[in-house]
Amino acid sequence: MTVRKWRSIFITAAICIGATTSFHTSPLTGSGRTTTCRAQLGCAKSEVSEQHKQYLAEVEENKKRAAARRLANSKKFWRKKVVYDFIRDKTREQSKEAAAATRWERNVTHPLASLERGVWLTGKVRNLESFGAWVDVGAERDGLLHVSDMSEGFTPRVADAFNTGDIISVTVKHVDAGTNRLALSAVAVSLEEEAEESYEALKTPLGEMEEGDEVWGEITKVTNFGVFVEAGVEVAGFLHVSDWPAAAGRRPSEVFSRRQRVRTYVKEVDTEASRLKLTGVRPSYLPRIGGAQLLKPPSAADDQ
Repeated sequence: MTVRKWRSIFITAAICIGATTSFHTSPLTGSGRTTTCRAQLGCAKSEVSEQHKQYLAEVEENKKRAAARRLANSKKFWRKKVVYDFIRDKTREQSKEAAAATRWERNVTHPLASLERGVWLTGKVRNLESFGAWVDVGAERDGLLHVSDMSEGFTPRVADAFNTGDIISVTVKHVDAGTNRLALSAVAVSLEEEAEESYEALKTPLGEMEEGDEVWGEITKVTNFGVFVEAGVEVAGFLHVSDWPAAAGRRPSEVFSRRQRVRTYVKEVDTEASRLKLTGVRPSYLPRIGGAQLLKPPSAADDQ
């Protein structure tokens, strides 16, 4: 039922109710009396009741239609869910079968227990990651070739150095058969681990370093914003590109390279965070060779 019909019904009812309380003056006696329009009121009431019954019937009909629609939708939903679950399970099985078909049979020719640090091997690149590449060298598991060990210089991306399926030569950097770990390097590594351990014991403690100390070191890693320098301290020092005057407006990879020796100065020491910041700018308070004035011996006039 539309709003217009209900509005007309309410207006008719209001007119009938108002007619029951209207005051009518007789032309003969001049006295006033209240007249009612019972016929009109009964007509309006009957019309309202009929309209209300029709409205209730429409409400019940709508409820039945909604219940039937919900039932149909639920049946349709469950039919779709059964089909979806079937397709999902079938897809998973097909994926597992495809993955099993693409697996290769590992041919172990170099067990982890027989590998030593510094041994060169030939392997095949199996997978590339953002941090490095996995290489099959004939061991029980693939070895990790980290991006920092792919070349002596800076390697911005793994995909720039190798591709999946490449045959490359790598050397064993670290091997542990107990934990089943194998680390590889495309750059030659030191063969004397004992010498490296003794060198670690001879390093200067970080607490003994002071601001302005001159240190010589070797660059071990080149990043996008600076280099790490091995300067004989228990922690590697970091040299930011902005602290190297010759690198103004240039990338660190264009100025520095691994194993390059540099002379730096201590800029900041943080023992709590175990950080050592270096700089290539010589402190102004340090004396310069040839620039210092010679002290004159005291004269007799100075003594007086």
